[in-house]
Amino acid sequence: MAHQLGIPSGKVILNEQVELIIRNDGQDQITDILDLIILHNLSKLSTTFTCIEMSKIPLILELNSLPHINELLLKYQVDDVEKFMEKFLIKAIINKKIKGSIDQIAGIVSFEQEKVEAKIDWELKVSDVLNELDNIRAHLEAK
Repeated sequence: MAHQLGIPSGKVILNEQVELIIRNDGQDQITDILDLIILHNLSKLSTTFTCIEMSKIPLILELNSLPHINELLLKYQVDDVEKFMEKFLIKAIINKKIKGSIDQIAGIVSFEQEKVEAKIDWELKVSDVLNELDNIRAHLEAK
């Protein structure tokens, strides 16, 4: 996502950078660029939080001060950033851009955390040891 905008993938895109990105990539694609920026920042947010109130996300991402936010609200046919964020998150989760779920009644977003490679390696090694023990047990029972 961020690499499409020329931003290192490990960093959150700040509102100050948005105007530069839009100037460089063209005014005609403003809402598409903003979608990518918000999706990138949400993916970074999902690595920090496992569960968060939906109303807090626009505050953390500072969407009210995002340049050209009104054009984005028009695109999504909503009148405030909270409704926009709800629609945006639903779309992102359905399209598997972000892993998570939304409890719309409680207004809670739960993000699924990616498994860390070291944990996967450890689980595989434990599985190998258990399989080897099972083979030894089976061999001893056969004697």
